[in-house]
Amino acid sequence: SFSPAESRSIFRRSSAPWPHQETFPCNIRPPRTMRSVQGLVLLLSLSFQGHVAAELKAPVVGIYPSLGDLVNSSLANLYYRGYRQWLEQFGATTVVLPADGDPNGDSFSKLDALLFPGGPTKSVTPFARGLINRAIQEGAAGEYFPIWGTCLGFEWIVEAAGGVESLQIGAFAASDLATELTFSSTAGHGRMWAAANETVMGWLQAEDITYMNHEDGIEPGHFEANAPLAALFDVVATSLDRKGRRGVAAMQARGLPIYGVQFHPEKIRFVPGGPVFGHIPKTPEAMAAADVLASFFVSEAKKGAAMRSQRVGTSGRASGENIFFA
Repeated sequence: SFSPAESRSIFRRSSAPWPHQETFPCNIRPPRTMRSVQGLVLLLSLSFQGHVAAELKAPVVGIYPSLGDLVNSSLANLYYRGYRQWLEQFGATTVVLPADGDPNGDSFSKLDALLFPGGPTKSVTPFARGLINRAIQEGAAGEYFPIWGTCLGFEWIVEAAGGVESLQIGAFAASDLATELTFSSTAGHGRMWAAANETVMGWLQAEDITYMNHEDGIEPGHFEANAPLAALFDVVATSLDRKGRRGVAAMQARGLPIYGVQFHPEKIRFVPGGPVFGHIPKTPEAMAAADVLASFFVSEAKKGAAMRSQRVGTSGRASGENIFFA
């Protein structure tokens, strides 16, 4: 077995403290011997990927400022830092975007991927909606522009695709909740967990190592009943809240590198627990599972950057068919 300290030491990470605590929501366990050599191999593999990524050109991932002006800039930057560190450990360069702008402007062409973080209940902003639409447009033009949504970011993608009525506001009792995942029988583990070995997948399905912190969301039946949403996305995983209500926990777009998770993988390693939100799992298993997702999304951003650089005679991404959500 390996301790949390040993697990953390395997990964390249910032030692900067996290002084701010987020203050809003956004079965039989396997034996300890399940912390096997197989799990350690995954950790070492991901660490190697992170170091290799650092040696290559770092993809630029834009972080959308989902908090807006709800808190002062210092506190907001502390909140976004968890997301930035989560990606930077595997070689990405991150930048916090302005809250408003022109999604069709030149700044979009300087990004290789985009992440929408968590936050309190709020409808998707016009700029965020425009950025999501722009990514769809780029995909139609043959470009590869990955998008990731976490918690509120997941909800924004759902709302952008399925309409304002698609979300079930206040329907879930899942604040400060560590839980397990149930994977789809049709989508399998999805692209997000393709690199995860059987040990990690076993942890995810049997141990409470996935951290939820939300009250809004969408049930699988509600998701599938929404024609535009179901046409574009596959449900990859679901989870239960405290009252036994099942919600969509992870989704991926068909044919496009757009991903959303209702949970918070960035908090596992980079946000400490506290008296208010004291159930963030900090075990080696939780860290390994969270790092799989970070490594995956950085690899998606690198793929987009590489494909873009191979285009001869183009300065920035080409314009494609105007495919926009209503």
